[in-house]
Amino acid sequence: WGVAGPHRADGATKQPVALAPDAGYCGTATGIQTAAGCSDGTHPRAHGHHNATLSGGWYSVFRGLALDLSGPLTGVFGSLNMHGAAQTPPYKFKIVKYVGKDCTGSSWDDCVIGSADSRNPSGVYSGNGILDAMASNEVTGQVVYKFSPDDGVSPGKVGMLAADLSMIIEFPIDPTLMNTTVGGTCPACETHHEALRFETAMYAQTALDGKNWVIFAGAARMESDGTSYPALFKISADSSDFTTGKGTGQEMYLDGSSEALKLPSACEGVTDAKQGRHTSFTALTKHGSYGYAGTSGRDANCDGCEHRSACVVMFSLDYNSLDSPTKVIVFEGGDGGLDEKDVWAAAVEPITEMGADGGFIYFAVGDRSNSGFGRIVKVMIGGTDTTSTCTSGCFKRVGTFEESASFGGIVHVADLNGIVSLSRSFTNTTYTKFSTASVTSISPQFVSSNTSGTLVTIRGTGFYSPSNDESTYNVSCRFGHTSTLDSDFQEEAWSGAIFVSSTEIRCTVPSALDSMTSTKTNNRQTYTELEVSFDGFPVDGVPTSGSLNPYWGKSMWTRHDAV
Repeated sequence: WGVAGPHRADGATKQPVALAPDAGYCGTATGIQTAAGCSDGTHPRAHGHHNATLSGGWYSVFRGLALDLSGPLTGVFGSLNMHGAAQTPPYKFKIVKYVGKDCTGSSWDDCVIGSADSRNPSGVYSGNGILDAMASNEVTGQVVYKFSPDDGVSPGKVGMLAADLSMIIEFPIDPTLMNTTVGGTCPACETHHEALRFETAMYAQTALDGKNWVIFAGAARMESDGTSYPALFKISADSSDFTTGKGTGQEMYLDGSSEALKLPSACEGVTDAKQGRHTSFTALTKHGSYGYAGTSGRDANCDGCEHRSACVVMFSLDYNSLDSPTKVIVFEGGDGGLDEKDVWAAAVEPITEMGADGGFIYFAVGDRSNSGFGRIVKVMIGGTDTTSTCTSGCFKRVGTFEESASFGGIVHVADLNGIVSLSRSFTNTTYTKFSTASVTSISPQFVSSNTSGTLVTIRGTGFYSPSNDESTYNVSCRFGHTSTLDSDFQEEAWSGAIFVSSTEIRCTVPSALDSMTSTKTNNRQTYTELEVSFDGFPVDGVPTSGSLNPYWGKSMWTRHDAV
């Protein structure tokens, strides 16, 4: 990641060849397709975030990735759903695999995924129907997927592919607990074409037995009129157990049949006799012993659903059918809150000092119908204590960041000590880097405005000292005030920092004049804002006034609104 953003391999010669729909079919993207009939046509599930009628109740069309870590070279599985109104069958999908290559002696841009096969997939699996979700056994490279057959009538199916994408076996999905639970009132629910509307999936390994699983999440049809509730379905990702199971798995339905299986009313914005029927799981992640599922809804789902808040359900990765979620937390949604309504994606930052289950999860959230708004919500994990006063072993919301775009994805990158988000439009993709460091205290908080050189101690979490050959210092502070053009952060107010530990750094305070403090008052006291950068302090000494390059040019700031 450089001054201008992430380094990217050349798209025409280095990056993998773009996935193309089969002849006569359209992909799921909008605004970029050139095939006949595709410019105006949209996959029906792509309407899901705003129109349940057009999407059939689905919230999105699956576009996920999965990994093969079974060999010395990383493999990446990708997916593409296709539709063709005049074709038979009307829906198709493909799963592809890209593999890297040995980078010894090669430049970095010759080592991107797909470079080992002239930028083409090393394998392709094609199927008829709509791919609902997929994930992989990262230990063996085998892919587990669930799809809806193209006839629109047959029950959904689950299948397993070998690491080279050759078929191993396929079964109709068999939700036995669903049949036991609602078979008397809805005997056709279990075998309905959309009995299980899975929106996403992830790989997990259980610590007690070392077994591998794929966990699907979405909603389950539990009533004859089509009413559905949030659902999890865990199926073996080990080939022998997958074959023996014949489409069965461990099921969890938040259908309100008990208090332990009922979503809080705030998750839907209304108190309902059938609590949960307006909600689906749309995001999954895991860390340590637990999985975390995020919810979504729609304003149009009910009168009052516009007041919903996104919720995150914590569950044990070892769960069995008939088990309940471990805990649920509620974000700040639409009822006078911060519009943290729907969860799009999640990324985990493990923190070793916080234990095997400890760290932070960053959830990309927001009202899906608003393309000009998004938030990243920071959640502390490590236990089951959801109280606001918890300091360890917690599961609680601890921060939020507002962005002027909706997030298409989010990932934690350990080497960057930060998270990288992706936002999309018809014409471009924007990548944004956010620091995961947080400041909890500054001492002393008051210094004389007539002096300079006071050393202040800054405490927090996630501090680090990066390697930076372009800078005199690896960490720096700047003092001033937030403004549109950064004009109130003067060059003279930069200060190289002393890195003490991951929880402490120290910086020297400039004069009141240099920090633009003399005219800024709060409660009759002058003040300055302090920002910290882990991307360097380029040169020693004070530069000539106006010398913006390289003084400013080689440092990146997360600004006042850092996570």
